[in-house]
Amino acid sequence: MTLLCVSNQTLTDLLHCTHQQEKKPEEQLLLAYELLDKAIDGVNLNCMLTALPNGSSVVDHCYAMHTNYVDGDLCKPVTPNSFMMDLHLELIQAQHRIAVLLLDQLQVLQTPTVRKNVSTTGPEKLKNSGSPDCFTELSVMNKIRKNKLSKAIYLMQKALLMFEKDATCSSVHNFLMEAYSLIEKTEAEQRILYSYQRYLEITKRRKSRVPPPPILLARTHCSVTLKPAPFISDVKVSWYCILGCKAKGSYGKVRLNNNHVPNSGEAIPADGKSIFEVKGLETNEKYIFAVAAYCSNGKLIGDAVGETTKPILVYPPLSAVTTRMLLTQVAYQIGNYQLAKKVFSPVWDYFVVSPPQDDQSIVCLSNIMTITQRRLHSDILAETSSILLNLFLRNIFVTSDIKIKEEHLFCDNIKGNEIFPSQQIARLTECERVLVALELSNYLNDSTYALQAVTQCYGLLAPIIYHNIVLVPVVQILIKCIVVLQGLPNIIHSKKHIASFESVQHMIACCIFYITKILRSWKEYDLAVAIINYGKKMLDITSGCKSLFGAAEHEEGSSKKSSKTKKPQQILLPEKINEQLVLLETHLLKLTKQCNVTTELSGAEDPIFLYPIVLNWSVKSAVKEVMKFKQRPRFLEFFTQVMLKCMNDEKFQIMVEITNPVHDFLKRRNESLLGIKKMKCKEGTWSKKAAKPLQKFSAAVLEIGRTDTMPRKRNKRKETLREFLNKNPCVSEMGEQERNKRTDVRKVAYRFLMDNLNPLILNYVKRKRFHQICLEEMPWKAQMNLYLANAHFNLLLTKLGERMKLKYGTSPVMVSFRSCDPSMFSLYNSGTVLPTGKLTLENYKVMLDFLLTAKKRKAHLPSDAEEFSAFLNSKTSDDDVSKTQTGYESDSQSGLSGKEKDQSTHVGLLDHVMKIFLYCRRAMVLAHRGGYWTLLQNCCRALWNFTQELQILHKQAVDLYKTFPVSQDGFLCISVLPFYLGAELLIDMLIELQNINSIKTIEDKGEFSVPSCYGNIKNDSGGSSLTFEDPLDDVNVVDLKWIHDFVLKSLELLYQVEKWETLVSLAIQFNTISHERYTEQVTPLLVYAQRQLLLRISKFKDPDITQQPCVRYEAEHEQKITCRNFIGKQLKIKPPTNEVTAAGNHTDFLKKLISSEYSKAKGLLCVPVDVTDTLRCFRETLEKSKYHNRSIRHSRKLLSLFLAQTQDVLQTSNQRSLNVQALHELGNLLVFAQKKRDAFKCWRQALDSIFRKEDVLRTWKEFGASLTHATHSSSPPVSKDYSEEFLAKVGIWGCLQGAVISAKIAQFIMTVDVEKRINCCLLSALLFQGLLRTTLPHPKAERCYAQYEILQLLPGLELFSDRYRADICSVVASLYYVIRELHFAEQNLIILPLLALYQYFVSGVCQDLVRNLEARILKIEVLIDLRFFSEAFHEISQIFYGKNMPSSVTAGCKAIGKMKIFQSFDSGKPLTSKENIQAIDELINKGLPLMLVTIGQQHLLNKFSFVKAYFFIKVAATINCVPERRMKTVCHGLTNEKSRGNLSSLKGNLFFLMKEDVTLSALKSLLLTEAEDRLNILASEMEHPDDKDLAQCSAGDLEMMVKVRLQLAAIALQRHQAAYRQVSSHTFCFEKVTPSELCWAEPLSQLL
Repeated sequence: MTLLCVSNQTLTDLLHCTHQQEKKPEEQLLLAYELLDKAIDGVNLNCMLTALPNGSSVVDHCYAMHTNYVDGDLCKPVTPNSFMMDLHLELIQAQHRIAVLLLDQLQVLQTPTVRKNVSTTGPEKLKNSGSPDCFTELSVMNKIRKNKLSKAIYLMQKALLMFEKDATCSSVHNFLMEAYSLIEKTEAEQRILYSYQRYLEITKRRKSRVPPPPILLARTHCSVTLKPAPFISDVKVSWYCILGCKAKGSYGKVRLNNNHVPNSGEAIPADGKSIFEVKGLETNEKYIFAVAAYCSNGKLIGDAVGETTKPILVYPPLSAVTTRMLLTQVAYQIGNYQLAKKVFSPVWDYFVVSPPQDDQSIVCLSNIMTITQRRLHSDILAETSSILLNLFLRNIFVTSDIKIKEEHLFCDNIKGNEIFPSQQIARLTECERVLVALELSNYLNDSTYALQAVTQCYGLLAPIIYHNIVLVPVVQILIKCIVVLQGLPNIIHSKKHIASFESVQHMIACCIFYITKILRSWKEYDLAVAIINYGKKMLDITSGCKSLFGAAEHEEGSSKKSSKTKKPQQILLPEKINEQLVLLETHLLKLTKQCNVTTELSGAEDPIFLYPIVLNWSVKSAVKEVMKFKQRPRFLEFFTQVMLKCMNDEKFQIMVEITNPVHDFLKRRNESLLGIKKMKCKEGTWSKKAAKPLQKFSAAVLEIGRTDTMPRKRNKRKETLREFLNKNPCVSEMGEQERNKRTDVRKVAYRFLMDNLNPLILNYVKRKRFHQICLEEMPWKAQMNLYLANAHFNLLLTKLGERMKLKYGTSPVMVSFRSCDPSMFSLYNSGTVLPTGKLTLENYKVMLDFLLTAKKRKAHLPSDAEEFSAFLNSKTSDDDVSKTQTGYESDSQSGLSGKEKDQSTHVGLLDHVMKIFLYCRRAMVLAHRGGYWTLLQNCCRALWNFTQELQILHKQAVDLYKTFPVSQDGFLCISVLPFYLGAELLIDMLIELQNINSIKTIEDKGEFSVPSCYGNIKNDSGGSSLTFEDPLDDVNVVDLKWIHDFVLKSLELLYQVEKWETLVSLAIQFNTISHERYTEQVTPLLVYAQRQLLLRISKFKDPDITQQPCVRYEAEHEQKITCRNFIGKQLKIKPPTNEVTAAGNHTDFLKKLISSEYSKAKGLLCVPVDVTDTLRCFRETLEKSKYHNRSIRHSRKLLSLFLAQTQDVLQTSNQRSLNVQALHELGNLLVFAQKKRDAFKCWRQALDSIFRKEDVLRTWKEFGASLTHATHSSSPPVSKDYSEEFLAKVGIWGCLQGAVISAKIAQFIMTVDVEKRINCCLLSALLFQGLLRTTLPHPKAERCYAQYEILQLLPGLELFSDRYRADICSVVASLYYVIRELHFAEQNLIILPLLALYQYFVSGVCQDLVRNLEARILKIEVLIDLRFFSEAFHEISQIFYGKNMPSSVTAGCKAIGKMKIFQSFDSGKPLTSKENIQAIDELINKGLPLMLVTIGQQHLLNKFSFVKAYFFIKVAATINCVPERRMKTVCHGLTNEKSRGNLSSLKGNLFFLMKEDVTLSALKSLLLTEAEDRLNILASEMEHPDDKDLAQCSAGDLEMMVKVRLQLAAIALQRHQAAYRQVSSHTFCFEKVTPSELCWAEPLSQLL
């Protein structure tokens, strides 16, 4: 009640002051200080009135409970009034803050420079106590006195103010350290005081001469309450007397004459109930007390005063924990992060329960990582004030932000080197702490902090979500966040801040998408649906998606009024929110597998019903239903889903067919919206069926369609205002002002205005709506064109393969990674343009014209080269092209029908080639117009991939069959324009991304017109580093290395067709955006093109050089256009004067006019051609370059003797990465030259340089960190994780380089010493495994890779961006060699991770189906050797299913159709179990997989047949009994799988008869018989027809024959029989053949 009265009085004073006239800031601050002083006095008074003499108002409540918990006792509250304690401290903090501001305003605040001025002026100013001038720092310190916590808070506020004024002030941190010291001293004092009281309570008192120190029961701002401690003496105590004085100095003792303190010196009876209350003490002063004991006769017992207490502060107890929280915040604001963490750490331990040792976060070998949910002490939460809990909650976010800044755990750190396992673990660990804040915010019912905690967790996990890294803890954390968010609808749907609202919506959508995608892969469908429903509930806050083609038909008047008051962002908000629901709808229907939409739709339903139709119906039926929604805004989105389904099902022809009606519909719709009249076709191309949907569309789409009919109703022409005045002369004679006031005149004018203005408004609305529709459909149109390009490419491959098979009887040509890459000698790889055949500009134009008109002509010549020669002759002659075409037609009619059919196929293939580049070009343009930069890069990447594969196909086809649909020159002409356009668009993309700060700029503008994201030539070292190199290795936003390659390839193509002006423009732009980093490759072409342009314009007299646009711009703007400021300049061409006179007939005049204009156009240049300036810039840039940069580039050009010299230069320049690459390349050359000793020296030096250690081949086992199953320090080390330490030491590309070099040493050098060869292979294997340590989802245990498929190897990295750093051909060949070599050495367990890696390379990167199947068959053999029969059977079934096989499309793996599910084989169950018997029976009766038969590779069929028999043999070997003797079927001669149908069925029936009572001996007999028959068939098929010696067979056939004979011998041994005689005779020729020589060795050409 007293506190309430004081507070009311304070509020009354405050309201009274507000009614006064405005005061100065100093006076206002002083008034606030005084008001807070009154409030603090009220709190002190309340504490004095409510203090009880029971020891509860002595020490800090929180500290007492913490001590109890540490001691292991039950936590009981010592000070129940903790809220008042914390409120008291907050008032003191506010008062000190105002005091510091007031002192600063009065300029009397003590600082290190003016420390001495205050003491002299202070006492004088104190005399005038009525004004602010009396307020000094000395007065504040006199009020604080010896209250350490109050002084600590004052120092915090002082330091904070000084930091705000001068962030570099050195005394700021000293003030904070002093405040921290004061807090620690206070805690120590309270610890001693509390320990003494606990000691008196729990211990028995012994006899002593003098009384012990009195016990403190309570303390207020002006009094203390004491009671005598238990005292045992020889003399009975009758009276006690309290004595006390101020504590002075380091040592103080109360004497007998210290009775001047009020209420001291009085005697009280020693009855054990009496207490001393000493009042009238000074606030914030320290006192010491002692008790004098007297006997009944008044004699002083012990002849001395009792023991003295520790100094007691005369002030109510304050919370040291709360003071720590305040100091943590101030330290964070100032930037002293170490102090903030140090101060906060004990408070975290005080509130949060430490997890048990067994429950801590563990990353074990099986990669099951779990996080522990930290819990809060429930009893401490119940006794803690809300003030302290809120401070603790804020400081959790403070320390979390400190951790994020210190360890760079930002949400946008998505680079490849920023998401390694250590960073992933750090992010998950920090999420554990943030989840504590989430729990505490829910306890406090604070939705704002709960949202902040969820956002903080999302920011920590954003890179993991971005890269689709699947981790169980991430899913657990996100699910908890989603559950919390769905309980905060008011916060989520708050529209006060549109930007933050949209960000929250985006966060929710991303989390839901990530969670459901992973839950679906885990087959947790119920949980996924629940999460989807949560997401829809949180995102769906609107009634429906507004149509883009028009507003709602009926709109209420109130809604019209309300829409006027809304902001534009809020009007568009529903559409933005519904966009977030699109992916959620898709995945919801995928998860629930809704197939119940069996009836046809009308087009008026919710678009969500289209998703089950697209997913489950046939393509034609889905297209029919989707076309009903063509008037809806998301029509193209649904249609592209149908196209994607066609691509996944490899129905490319159907996709092309269903796209044509959509193009026609879009064309008609656009014409309708723009009001363009259709041209009437004489031939009746538009049918009646086509007119009906157009009319229907016009009526449904146009919102203002009724107004469209207005002009049609104007049959009668309405009069104008002029005609009205002519008919009414009396009106026309009036004055203008008087005439305009007439109603009839205003009516006519209004009607005339409306008749003329309405069409303009209607046209504007139509065009605006058309523009909006185009913007919405632009990404889908670009995606459509990209899909069409892909479809035509696959149709080209299919038809080309069919043609080759039909014409030549051979298998179709396949693009393989083992083919020689034609880009190896291109400009972007070799650094120079090799002398190749070029086309003149005129020939290029004629060739392009010929290709574009090829489909209109009937081709009949054997190849397009011959046809082009005839076409070229016709173009150069005076005859018209039509005559030539007529001749072609007549010749074709007289030809043979077979030839016509072949040429028709030839034209069809050429049409596919043309459309590939056409659709790629359209997709690039649409993506660029919409600003969809990722889509633009995907389109350019698709163009790049198509071109590369077509070049390889062209080379292979020409080498094998001497024919291809397009000649080399034709292919060059087709690809020039798309590549140039793509390069221009990519450069424009980089400029735009730099302008909006989406990509980091390495160097500012300087002399150039734009900044550079590439840096300059100083940043270039001549090659790529073996570690992550920013920004070239950062491929998350843009792939700068690939864009460099794309632009250089475009320059090379432009050079080959002599388009000099375009080449100059593109070269200057790329030099500008890269700040001439690659000037050594670009500028020579630029100078050559400029000189060619100068030669061209020198042939024309007019215009002269002064009339060129660049020179005119310089004259007008007084700024010269150079090769560094060309970007952004707008050039103008002076319109020429026509000097051609019309003489002769019209045709001759037109020819002369065209020729004149063409000549003038060729004489004009819109690019700078100042060669001198270009060379000057070239020299300036070269002076900045590094010598080793030029040396390594030059050596790679030559690939000859200079490479050895360059290696010395690189070593001297400390370029370790480039030195390793140079040594590697030099070793390759030396091996090719048969100098193995020198090659071994180079490769060994390269390995030593990678590891920075001598003789790594011999000492690599010294590396490796101890790997344990748990984090217990007592656990013994299980093994060494070499791979993880290799990755940390040498980096990703260091592991790759070291692995390839080690494999080559083993393969080409260590051919004799088997032990050393295996040692090199083991090193190579561990280095390859280092790639699997880059992210947490990959298991660490080799056993776990038995069924593990790598879906994503290195998130955020392009591993093979530089062929010198990592060449895919060498990597795959070396990896396969290591796998085979270790398999021969029976090191099978370490092979499992390598096989998973190899499958990822050949499937995900190379998309090589043959190599994928080879790896799978080898993996089955390895699993069988390891006795992993369940896993081996699973892999066999995967081959039968055709699952996870690489697809020709970019969507991923091939889609598998419906087929019978295999009965799984379980090696954990007995072999005679029903399931295993059925599995073995199905495998015996199963023929060859359809996938292998379709490919038609005989060696794959042989290997699969062998591994199938090998499975039976090894399973039979596990049965320890003698097999039964049964009738054995011997197959003689050449037989195959088909001819064994009757035998298989017989065995199968026999097997089913035995299943009821099968014995192990019978089962073993049947398995061996089946295996023997298969091996005999395989051996007979592989024997040469003309009985040649086996030594003349290929290495692969020899190896297979040896394996077959050895397994036949193994079968005989299991039957306890002697091996066949053929085994020894056939294996005799292999005595001198080592396993490595039989291995699938790498061609030497791949080394180069």
